[in-house]
Amino acid sequence: MARQWGNKMNDHLQPRSVEDLWQDYWFLTREMSKFLARQEMDLFYDLMAQREQFQAMLEESGDRSVGQSPEGRAFLEKIQQENRSMQFLLRAALNKRQQQRAVSNAYSGEIQSSAAGRRFNREG
Repeated sequence: MARQWGNKMNDHLQPRSVEDLWQDYWFLTREMSKFLARQEMDLFYDLMAQREQFQAMLEESGDRSVGQSPEGRAFLEKIQQENRSMQFLLRAALNKRQQQRAVSNAYSGEIQSSAAGRRFNREG
């Protein structure tokens, strides 16, 4: 089950340092990727919303030190690589959904509105 993270209503659950925020952001990123790979979209979107809260907190902190060290840059690259992987998985899921919708529409009678469908109906 997805871990619930703090928000403004649950201040006692919020991490106290920028490092904690980054670690939680990374954790949520990996979890998002897992749920996306399993096509569990509801949980994926829940985690994405939570990660956006952490992104806002990181932006509010104004701390840019993570990219200053080689370790920090490597950490950010890990996050970016995971994001690229998720983009690929999202495109694949979108394409699959569009194909399923096209097949569903074809079998639900929408094909009858096409010229081929009308011709088929007259001949049958």
